[in-house]
Amino acid sequence: KAEYKTARVSTLSITSAQINETSSKDFVIGWGWKINDFRLSSLFGGGKASKQAAKSNRNRRGSASSRNTSASSRDKASSSSSSSSSKKAFAHDLNLRFDFSLRDQAAIRRDIQSGLCEATSGQLAIKASAQIDYTMSRYITMSIYYDRQHSKPLLSSQSYPTVTQDFGMTMKVSLTR
Repeated sequence: KAEYKTARVSTLSITSAQINETSSKDFVIGWGWKINDFRLSSLFGGGKASKQAAKSNRNRRGSASSRNTSASSRDKASSSSSSSSSKKAFAHDLNLRFDFSLRDQAAIRRDIQSGLCEATSGQLAIKASAQIDYTMSRYITMSIYYDRQHSKPLLSSQSYPTVTQDFGMTMKVSLTR
């Protein structure tokens, strides 16, 4: 995703002969990716062992079916029922998200009588966030996230530049579906 937002608000105060102007500009770039039927065991080599076991099971079935045709018809029936149950199996999805945003805010006070303009507040904020969601089962979703925000004030007399970082892991359990 890509977003660009801009806003500007001006107010006139007749009693103090001032114009107050507030403006902001936001720019956001986001990226997301979904991997269907992702197994964590495939990262650690668990997928190789299960493929070898399935291959050896197919070889054993092939030799047994050549000896007995009734056994092969039973194997076909059981394999078709197991394939239909595997189609109903729950898909483990992995969702990856990354967002980067830049926000520039400023407030300016303009004195009409003297023609003096001065900044009253504002900041430049840069934020980067990443999140990984893994659906473990129909009822459990695990999330890992990281957020970093850097704020630099427009006026150094108001506050100091700050950096905020958040990270963690959450587990969401749903009791109904």
